[in-house]
Amino acid sequence: MNTFETVEKAREYASSRPDVTHIGEIEPGQAGINPFVCLKCPAKTLASALAKKPMREIKRVIGDVADLQAEARAAREERIKANIPGLEELRASYDDIDRYSREFNRMMADEMNDGARPPKPARKDQAELTEKYPVAAAYLKAESWSMASHYAKSSAGSRAMKRIENGEDSRLAIAAMESEWSAHVEAHAWD
Repeated sequence: MNTFETVEKAREYASSRPDVTHIGEIEPGQAGINPFVCLKCPAKTLASALAKKPMREIKRVIGDVADLQAEARAAREERIKANIPGLEELRASYDDIDRYSREFNRMMADEMNDGARPPKPARKDQAELTEKYPVAAAYLKAESWSMASHYAKSSAGSRAMKRIENGEDSRLAIAAMESEWSAHVEAHAWD
């Protein structure tokens, strides 16, 4: 078990270990044990595990000092906000089109509705928003590809999303995504 004198030293160690998700504070049970540990689970889970199988090194678990996964999610969201302007606005436009389609289909499937109460029409400015926010449109296309059922298409979409999130040119990211998929399709056409 690795223990650390300071939270900063624990963070430095955790930065090289993708499996570390939390930094916890403990009350050492022996001399030579430091108060901070890198964990693969929340401190609450460690505390319940120690209740079943105690360790000499840890007298008790005080709690989480840092949730590294939550910090990584927050940093990613900040990166997306900074590098992809208009994403929420364009996503809301797509959601509005989906809403209208669902409500219209529900209306048509209802025998008792004669069309007198149609759903509120969808926004008409999606094309304008796509032109105004090309980076957001490219990101949403890559996000759509990342949800594909084929592993190669999905991974190409995920890589394009990361490139766009990190501020790379969206046109180049989409071109690389599409060429990667085309190369895979051509290589496996006769499989």
